[in-house]
Amino acid sequence: MTLHKVLFLPGKKTGHFETGTNLRDAALELGIVIESTCAGIGTCGKCKVQAHEGLSPLSRVEEELLSARDRSRGTRLSCQAQITGPCVCVVPEGSQTFGDQIMVEGRRGHFPLDPDVRKVSVQLPEPTLSEKYFDFEQLQDALARQHARVDRFDLDAVRAAPAVLRDSKFGVSAIVDGQALLAVEPPTAAGLFGVAVDVGTTTVAAKLLDLQTGETRAIGTALNPQKAQGADVISRIQYTIEHPGGLELMHRMIVKEINAMIGLMCEEAAIARNRIVRIVAVGNTVMQHFLLKIDPRNVASKPYAPAFQGPALVSARELGFDIHPGGSVYVLPNLASFVGADITGVLTVLDIDDKDAIHLAVDIGTNGEMVLGSRSRMVCASSPAGPAWEGAYIEWGMRAARGAIERAEIVDGDLQIRTIGGVEPVGICGSGLLDLVCEFYRAGVIDPSGRIRAADQLPGSVPPALRRRLIPRETGVNDIAIARIDADRSILLTQKDVREVQLAKSAIATGIRMLMKELNVDAGQIATVSIAGAFGNHVRGKDAVDCGLLPPVPEERVRFIGNAALAGAEAVLLSRQAREKAERLSRDVGYVEISEKPDFQDVFVNSMLFPDRL
Repeated sequence: MTLHKVLFLPGKKTGHFETGTNLRDAALELGIVIESTCAGIGTCGKCKVQAHEGLSPLSRVEEELLSARDRSRGTRLSCQAQITGPCVCVVPEGSQTFGDQIMVEGRRGHFPLDPDVRKVSVQLPEPTLSEKYFDFEQLQDALARQHARVDRFDLDAVRAAPAVLRDSKFGVSAIVDGQALLAVEPPTAAGLFGVAVDVGTTTVAAKLLDLQTGETRAIGTALNPQKAQGADVISRIQYTIEHPGGLELMHRMIVKEINAMIGLMCEEAAIARNRIVRIVAVGNTVMQHFLLKIDPRNVASKPYAPAFQGPALVSARELGFDIHPGGSVYVLPNLASFVGADITGVLTVLDIDDKDAIHLAVDIGTNGEMVLGSRSRMVCASSPAGPAWEGAYIEWGMRAARGAIERAEIVDGDLQIRTIGGVEPVGICGSGLLDLVCEFYRAGVIDPSGRIRAADQLPGSVPPALRRRLIPRETGVNDIAIARIDADRSILLTQKDVREVQLAKSAIATGIRMLMKELNVDAGQIATVSIAGAFGNHVRGKDAVDCGLLPPVPEERVRFIGNAALAGAEAVLLSRQAREKAERLSRDVGYVEISEKPDFQDVFVNSMLFPDRL
């Protein structure tokens, strides 16, 4: 496997990517969302970047959509340009999109740079024989005059203070965390840093941030090693119940992985680990429990009661994190049993609570979470969508990896596909699955009930090339041939696959519809729909609306906001105002248990259908 270094400017974000990865996907991995309206399928021509070396030749799409002037300036379409060597990619400001308040490279929206942990310069009087003098109490008094009085301290800070004070002629820097003293240093000591981390069920993403400038110094990503004990949170909880020491193992695995990520980020940024003084973490409710080594078993059975809501502020040393000895870990508060701190992070960087109009935020994944409301009232819910979006239980399903069909579109009467890496197809990932179902539904091959029609039942408008893709089975159902693997095998979209998509999209649609009923609003009153999460960034707004996953809102109201959970953790790390907002939201946002509603089953069954409005 050959990896190539790619530097994205402005912002100096660097990553290493496999040959064949396109620049859009590489940028997404680093938290950079490049504007497009086709979600990377290559039809809008908006995802323009500038790069001159280390890329594949111009594609046919680029030759059609880029002007001669664009090409002469090294302009490429990020969804088309594949990495073949070391590359420097410039993303124009107008091509970057982060949602309303999504923060990248220190962009904190309306939050000022005002972290909880900071370095304060203080000058102390020197001791004399004529007056009582205690080093620590003099430091307390000086901080009270210039910052705020500290009443708690790390013992190592007090031990080090006498020597540091005298070596620095009583002019020092104090690292303070609210009312706690973490360290006393010479005024020329190095900078101060923090880490924002999104602990996902499948992946972990982190940012190393300068607490004095807000600058992002490095980014890290990894798979969550807990996957070996279960693909979903319930199976992992079950593992901890059935295996002695299981909880300790889950905790140790995630801490070890984050420590490794911190080490790599520090190496990249040339920063000593002990300059990191705060970790801010988000994740779903169960991931939060594992991170803090708190037993989550009661989340797995009714009445689904977590051990804590949060927020939590604990010693990094106690949890096993290798950062500053006095450093701490702040965990954002959860909203409900299955609506975790990751959604609190999303809401923190959106302004739903400041708007009069109704807004909807949705995180699409194995468990779908949704929040609906305005400044007057906000409610949230969760719904288990299942793993279809990750390729599970799909005949040719796979995760989003090299060779997965990630885009599909019917052009000139036949199906065109795009794979991750631009290589021959080997399977279908979640975004490709949704594309395929929606494209064949819009073409009339799939009817509103989700049934793949037989050849003699197809509308006359269905082109011959699509008709030839139908494969009748002896059981009376039909499958659709997508791409040939070899002489004997083809990648298929099966009738069962379509049913899995219906179940997954119905779970999310039902949650949204139940919240709409709770607030007595209709689709026309929803001003914007913000879709968060890794899968959400690869979904086309048209698909999400046409299949009924989202309410029937105009496509232009649908926004894709990337990893807003990580952006929320970043905001809280860099600003006390953001932290206070996150804590307020956890108290103010109401929860609706949709499964207890009397019409839940009816709504779920109706949401299985595709909207008959095309």
